[in-house]
Amino acid sequence: MDFITIDEHITLSPLTKKDFPVFIARINDFEIYKNTCNIPYPYTLKDAEDALIHFENRSKNYGKNTSWSIRKDEEVIGGFGFQISQKSHKTEFGYWLAKDFWGKGIMTKVVAKMCEVGFENYNFDRIQAHIFENNIASCKVLEKCGFTLEAACLKKHYKKDGKIFNGKLYAKTK
Repeated sequence: MDFITIDEHITLSPLTKKDFPVFIARINDFEIYKNTCNIPYPYTLKDAEDALIHFENRSKNYGKNTSWSIRKDEEVIGGFGFQISQKSHKTEFGYWLAKDFWGKGIMTKVVAKMCEVGFENYNFDRIQAHIFENNIASCKVLEKCGFTLEAACLKKHYKKDGKIFNGKLYAKTK
């Protein structure tokens, strides 16, 4: 599934090079960086080029699209990806949303829809998300979407910028 409709304004589709100016401007935010593991800051054109190659290769290896840009009226406002490298009964996912769109229920709609897609179209039996312990907004999104907190404190789970952080593990099963 390359194109996914969330509502009349929000859709998901693959990132393209023509998206780079808006994509880079929106993802290049310290608030996004501090709540994600793999998004660098500052975010450069080279980072975007490398990400696009990574997304395309991962999708090619899996045989289906695994990464999408979240779009509002066709303009990139975020991203969502299943973190899979082989056909499996489970997946982990990650996401980000530009700060201007936080608190509007967009990510809750996206996660709910992508769980449907994961269970129905990708045949996953389990979908999980690891998050930083202090990322309360992501906890709320996952809980609203029916995820269960399976590990409330993954001690010293993340290392970023030379610091160690605790994590949480949420999961949802078919």
